[in-house]
Amino acid sequence: MANNDINAYWRKDSRYYKEPRTPEDKAEQQQLYDQAQAVGEWERSHRVSDLKRTTWWHPDFGSFVPKDSVTPEQLKSRYNEITETVTSVITANKTELNETEQNFQAWMAVTESSRYRWVEDEIYRLNGRGAMYYTGGEDGVYMRIHKDGNLEAGSYEGAIPHIGEAIFKPAVTKEYSSFSEAYKAAMEVGGKQFMIDMFSGDAPQPLIKTTSAPEEKPSVLKQIREAQKAPKPQRGDQSPDKLKSKGDVDL
Repeated sequence: MANNDINAYWRKDSRYYKEPRTPEDKAEQQQLYDQAQAVGEWERSHRVSDLKRTTWWHPDFGSFVPKDSVTPEQLKSRYNEITETVTSVITANKTELNETEQNFQAWMAVTESSRYRWVEDEIYRLNGRGAMYYTGGEDGVYMRIHKDGNLEAGSYEGAIPHIGEAIFKPAVTKEYSSFSEAYKAAMEVGGKQFMIDMFSGDAPQPLIKTTSAPEEKPSVLKQIREAQKAPKPQRGDQSPDKLKSKGDVDL
């Protein structure tokens, strides 16, 4: 901004104007001008009422100027206050984006762990909906045992980032007298590999460690840990040697 423009801007107001005799004086006037523009734009975009505004738009100058009652110190204080607010919002948004990406990667790790083994959807059980098991990664097969003893089996597609986002295509459904009876049937369908995967206790864990989230919005890993601690459904007592192979899907 040219020196003459600065002089006109401050209207030779004794609060702000002093004859610029040193580079420091010029720099200070330029800083006050820049701060007034930043504060003015922020107050306008946030629709701050006229009574609470620090600046106002001067049509003759085509820029924001401090209100008559505002001192340079008050303008600087207001500018610093707004800067801190904007910075905190930007930091919070970046943190939220990072946590979202970490949660996505954590869920993808869980999905990937099912590519060559049966995995239980522990969130499904934690929500009290019954039990669900799946294998195949992003696209595969699943078995879902409802609380009323209904056993459902079929295929799914698009488990990205987790099985809850998949599209399910039921192929077979059958009703049993109880959840336990339906679970026994599921073990027969899954075969020996299903039994091995369920009882081995070495299911891969998510590769990404997420930061702690607020209590009202628990992180993905916290939900998974809580689900792992919840009581598992009662399993049948059939011997694995009597079960069918994984390829058999008869109910």
